[in-house]
Amino acid sequence: MRDDLDLVREFGLHLAVVETLSNRHRGLLLWELERRRGDCPECGMPRELCEDPEQVWYPQRRVCHKTMQEKAARRRYADIHGEGTGAQWHDGRFQNWSEEQTAKTPFHADDGVTIFATPFDLNPDDDFLTAPAGVVRPPRKPRGPR
Repeated sequence: MRDDLDLVREFGLHLAVVETLSNRHRGLLLWELERRRGDCPECGMPRELCEDPEQVWYPQRRVCHKTMQEKAARRRYADIHGEGTGAQWHDGRFQNWSEEQTAKTPFHADDGVTIFATPFDLNPDDDFLTAPAGVVRPPRKPRGPR
């Protein structure tokens, strides 16, 4: 019974589901449970490695250029449509912009907008990272020490 409760707790299964498992499936889950118990809950590595004070670790960095481009585009879009730009609210066609929400400009610049990156320009006529005519970009605030 304790094994069943451990399976419920570890794998988020309902007790009734655990009770209907075949011996083979229960055995596989119990094996995985034992394997996990030997792993560090923080990093997932075997405890004998991550808890060894003599083990040297080298911090690493991965760079996802797709995500980098997406985040830069989101910041640029936010700069274009932020407070004081005159381009926070639009007409639904992204043609007419206003500083305030009105009957003619009921949609916020973020409403329904998802910014993502692809290896191909799927919509070359959509120049959404260029400020609409008449939009004032406030000066950028520094983002920390340089």
